[in-house]
Amino acid sequence: MRPLILLDSIDTCLSLDPLRLSMFRLGLAESHLELWFTRALRDAFAREVVGEFVPFKDVLIDALEALLISRGKPAERDECEAIVDDFSELPPHPDVRPALERARAEGLRVAVVMNGSEKATRKAFDRANLAELVERFISADEIEHYKPSRDVYLHAVRVLGVRLHTCVLVTAHPWDVRGALSAGLGAAFVQRREAITADLANDLVASRPSLEALFADLEQVTEIRRSA
Repeated sequence: MRPLILLDSIDTCLSLDPLRLSMFRLGLAESHLELWFTRALRDAFAREVVGEFVPFKDVLIDALEALLISRGKPAERDECEAIVDDFSELPPHPDVRPALERARAEGLRVAVVMNGSEKATRKAFDRANLAELVERFISADEIEHYKPSRDVYLHAVRVLGVRLHTCVLVTAHPWDVRGALSAGLGAAFVQRREAITADLANDLVASRPSLEALFADLEQVTEIRRSA
């Protein structure tokens, strides 16, 4: 049986680069984009540990406000919220469409699993005419846990009605790989901004510089054996 692909959203599929102009308009450096997103993830992980879930949109807004304050810039919440709303307009990386079309042609099932909202993520895929190539959009909001909690991956498996050993998470984030492996799924890594360390690389189903190449590898996979 070939794998069902659980696909991460931000940076794996959708590019954050258009938000660099928003950083500039706020009086920040364009390079602050990565710092903002990394701090938002840090804050989400901290909330997961202490059991205080809020939608990831609120985490992003809070992190952007805090970054502005730390740099001595005005921090208007409405303005920060408007920038976060732009996540629903992020464009896909160029390799996303050919990868999804390849999966459709080869009969591979694909679902998107993300910390962000289902509505915003679906809108971004819709804008790029990609939503029809995705079977299901599954948000952390559904169970009020953030990735990389294993609960999110296990929830996706239950929703899709499949077994763990048939699922592979495809992501550009090492922390996401770690979460999937801890839940007993397979994991594949697309090489975008981040690098993966040897302790995780040894457990990957595949690692490639593009989604299309990665999906080509996954077409050949017939069984994934992981122990939770």
